[in-house]
Amino acid sequence: MCLWIIAFMAGLFSLLEETSTLHLPWGMGLGVLGCILLFKKQRWLRLISGFCVGIGYATLWVAWQSHQELPNLREQQTLLVQGYVVGLPTSDATALQFEFETTHLCETSHCIPHRSLLQLAWFKQSTMMNPGERWQLLVKVKHPHGFANPGGFDYELYQWQRGVVATGYVRPSSQNYRLPGFQWTQTLNLIREKIKEHLLQQLKPSASQGIVMALLLGDRSQVDPTVSQQFRDTGTSHLIAISGLHISLVAGFCFFLGKLLMKRYANGLLWIPAQYCGAFFALLGATAYSLLAGFSVSTQRAFVMVMVATMALLLKTTQPPITLLSCAALIVLLINPFSILSAGFWLSFSAVGMIFLLMAHRNAQRNAWQNIIRLQLGLFFCMMPLTFWYFQQMSLLSWFANFFAIPWTSFVVVPLCLLGGILLPWTTASHQILLLAQKSIDGLILFLNWVDQHNYFFHNAVTQPSQMLILALSLLLLATPRSWPLKWLGGVWLVAFFLLQEPFKSPTWLLRLTVLDVGQGLATVIETKHHTLLFDTGPQFSPGFDSGNAVIVPFLRTLRIHSLSQVLISHGDMDHRGGLPAVLAAYPHTPIMTSDPQLQRRYAQATFCERGEQWQYDGVNFDILYPTPNSRYVANNSSCVLRIRVGTTAILLPGDIERPAEQFLIEAEGAQLQAQILIAPHHGSKTSSTREFIRLIRPEVVVYPVGWLNRYGFPHRATQATYREIGAKSYQTSQTGAIQFILDANQSIIGPKLYRSQQQHLWNHASL
Repeated sequence: MCLWIIAFMAGLFSLLEETSTLHLPWGMGLGVLGCILLFKKQRWLRLISGFCVGIGYATLWVAWQSHQELPNLREQQTLLVQGYVVGLPTSDATALQFEFETTHLCETSHCIPHRSLLQLAWFKQSTMMNPGERWQLLVKVKHPHGFANPGGFDYELYQWQRGVVATGYVRPSSQNYRLPGFQWTQTLNLIREKIKEHLLQQLKPSASQGIVMALLLGDRSQVDPTVSQQFRDTGTSHLIAISGLHISLVAGFCFFLGKLLMKRYANGLLWIPAQYCGAFFALLGATAYSLLAGFSVSTQRAFVMVMVATMALLLKTTQPPITLLSCAALIVLLINPFSILSAGFWLSFSAVGMIFLLMAHRNAQRNAWQNIIRLQLGLFFCMMPLTFWYFQQMSLLSWFANFFAIPWTSFVVVPLCLLGGILLPWTTASHQILLLAQKSIDGLILFLNWVDQHNYFFHNAVTQPSQMLILALSLLLLATPRSWPLKWLGGVWLVAFFLLQEPFKSPTWLLRLTVLDVGQGLATVIETKHHTLLFDTGPQFSPGFDSGNAVIVPFLRTLRIHSLSQVLISHGDMDHRGGLPAVLAAYPHTPIMTSDPQLQRRYAQATFCERGEQWQYDGVNFDILYPTPNSRYVANNSSCVLRIRVGTTAILLPGDIERPAEQFLIEAEGAQLQAQILIAPHHGSKTSSTREFIRLIRPEVVVYPVGWLNRYGFPHRATQATYREIGAKSYQTSQTGAIQFILDANQSIIGPKLYRSQQQHLWNHASL
């Protein structure tokens, strides 16, 4: 059974990782063939059966997903839609965010039925929407589009897994109004919405408020970004997501409660064994808590695991834990096969599997505390491959933080939150219990804050499946009992993995330049053999989301860059300096060079960039061409202009300079301004890239660092036409993702290497 499920997973994964899918008849044919082979006795035929069924099932789901897409959708298209609000809407100071399931697409005279799931924002909307309400809305939508960078979060995959086919916003219009009707399937979410309103009235505004909401309703939108980052840094973020720990805790409590109740009625034991009653109560409690959490993806996984374990108890099965875990994984994938592409799926099932393995080989001679410490440390090391694969780093104190945080959360925080939620109809009692819950969470936050202050991160990038396989096998061997004959081999492989890793910096090139995809902003990483310079740090999008945390630091971790030689901030606009705090948090005390006086005053290590400054890294020359010393700061036209030279090959990074600064460079540099690669000034605006400036530089390649369908219309058509006149090849980061160039020892330019074209999958083809 386990091997068949593994083959099924391989079939799913092999198809979903491709750039195109099979035609539905071919996929369904393979699925039918797999079902026929399932009844064959030969084991190898059963493996083929699982693989074929996996491909067929994935093909069916991809076809269904394609059927949900909006017909002939054009980017930034305005549509009149009718449908229902689904899930829990969230609001902040700027907009109301909600999911909308369409039932009809309307034109001037008629509406046609069509079901799709949209992610929408309604700006300046004071009226709160409720789940299940039916609305007509005038919306402007586009395909989901995220940043595309090595090591970064795949937003398009995230939306594809959730079934969201388009994102957009509601346009102001008299056509926006509520329609009669209610979607009964959203009754649960409507109840959750009412509970949320009551909780907001009962809870004291503090950092713990959002965590109570997360633990009761699975709604993490209220969690403070700083607190959320603290949980991530200490490896305890699983504690504020309703997952296996919480569902199992409730199920376990209900199990013992059911057994206790049945034992109090001796006559009932003649008909129903106490453990059967306990199993029924466990399943009932797990179901209720999962419903309260809205059956999110992580909750579904946890509920399925509890359900399989409960059914195994009721059926008195003697199957080993690995078989039960495999069955749970199969059910999760049948519910949503796209889960196999998510980090949560692999982290959840791997963690449970490792707990089974470590518990099976625990030493009975040790006391309970010794076994618990051994289990926590074993889990810490055994989860290392997946942690490095998905996050490029591991907190060395995460095992310590979890050692204390897990029991505190399990036996204090969660019971108080649940009890406060149950007592909501009795306001006074509920209020007191929830205040205790908040105080217990405040204590947890204080503890994690102390851990975070003394924390140390071990950074490593596992970018190839072969690397992860070697690391996983070595740690699995180390987790085996002492009597296992090949246990020593795990230690050898582990040492070899860390000592013999292939460096990302090749001795065959002198320079590598990567223009990252950070939306409407700029962030460029320049690497020489032993130094790394960061030119600008991209925008800040919200208080809890910036390009430093989301793009730059993950990219640098992927390259195993442990220190920065310098950060150069061209000027003070937010789209160029927004990620600086996050970068400095990851690489403290890095020297900063900037033209912005405010940044120079804020950071002790910051100095002004001025024309005439020069330095060299590993034979690569760096020159500041602008601004002039002691010049007045005027934002865009004070941008630091950096020229990188190796022999006769040059790269020019001009920041956001416009016509006046370009004219100065023309007069000051003349023909020496020529460069093979140019980052377009001011993102290709019409107030920069003058014809004289471009003809003097005569770039072979121009890169526009712009956001997808940005509101400024960058790069401007006239600017693009000017570059085309001189025959320059043009690339936009919004279309290509991260763009990389290599300058080899012969001063030849290799590239560009376009990240999005190398990462083509089923879920992001529409963005190109």
